Amino acid sequence: MAQVSVRKFKVLAPPGGTKIQPQDVIPTGNVQMELNLAEVIQRNALAIPYRGRLLMRLVNREMALVLSLFGRTPPGFPLTRHDAFDSASLHVRRFVSEVFALGGLTAVVNRDNEALQDVAHFDALPQHLRQLYPNAGVRPDLRFADAESTVLAGESRGRSRGRPLTAMTSAAQRHRLDQLLAWSRQPGCDPVCMAWSWIEQQQTEIDFFKFAEDTADEPMGESAVEQLEDLTHMAPPLARRPPGPASPRRERERRVKREIIKNTVEDHERQLAETAPDTIAIELERPWYGEWLDVPVFDETKPSRMLLAASRTEESNESISSSEPDFLDVSRSEQVEVYLNSRTMVAIDWTSRSDRSSKKVVERILHRAR
Repeated sequence: MAQVSVRKFKVLAPPGGTKIQPQDVIPTGNVQMELNLAEVIQRNALAIPYRGRLLMRLVNREMALVLSLFGRTPPGFPLTRHDAFDSASLHVRRFVSEVFALGGLTAVVNRDNEALQDVAHFDALPQHLRQLYPNAGVRPDLRFADAESTVLAGESRGRSRGRPLTAMTSAAQRHRLDQLLAWSRQPGCDPVCMAWSWIEQQQTEIDFFKFAEDTADEPMGESAVEQLEDLTHMAPPLARRPPGPASPRRERERRVKREIIKNTVEDHERQLAETAPDTIAIELERPWYGEWLDVPVFDETKPSRMLLAASRTEESNESISSSEPDFLDVSRSEQVEVYLNSRTMVAIDWTSRSDRSSKKVVERILHRAR
């Protein structure tokens, strides 16, 4: 659980056509957040789009590369980037910054609203939903949804330098907020937020911007909503309950969007489980299949180790994070981070234990959590 500093802002939406001014962005507080890197990696593995079928060993190695370019950050220390980051090629630096920014956005949104547990990248959503959004201008990265059919769009930006010290917010941040506001006001779009991550050598800061009001304007047209309901085999709410007032079209739109986001996440989980190695990496009430992988190192230090594992049986939607207060101290003393949900698990062992020893520590933490 690396420590990350989060600055929160409330954004006042000016009338259409008017630019956001510095005084429209109001700070609402600073917090130190315990960022579970295992959860960041798990969320990225399920949310981001892949060109083809998800291959667990490929995803595992991509995430290990990302982890290698952050400093050795066992629980309780500030999140920093490794010296090797500055020597890496530009496209690798961009990849690492983007992956962390997406994970940082997800972590901050979840802390702000714990109910928003389902998250998918826009490009990972099925084509029949993407084509119903406006295809011009800015397109926020992630879509979050909860069980009550709330849908939130999230934009993530990552910079491998410190934030400007001469102003509360930068012109680039306000320009992006202008673009997001214009996007959200188009028919069929969603309320929007933005997390802007500054990844420095000595610390990491995240600026989180949330509009003070629901900026989403008109819902999708009736025919578009009906098309989505047909494609997902969802009957309109009116057909599922006794006669009464028809549900507003916005409610139907967000309900079917939420179902699509949830199905996208579940499909990614299924693909990871299908492509997992046959090795049982963790044994709880059910086996978890995966393999421990050494995180690449750039000197003579011993490598940290990472596990991506999947269950081949579906269980309840429980989630367990070692950043939860009940066993945060155990995670810090063992220098292990874990995040688990119904089908996938990520664990990071910041020491250089054997597979067997790492397995025992993770099982002990998860048994305690249950």
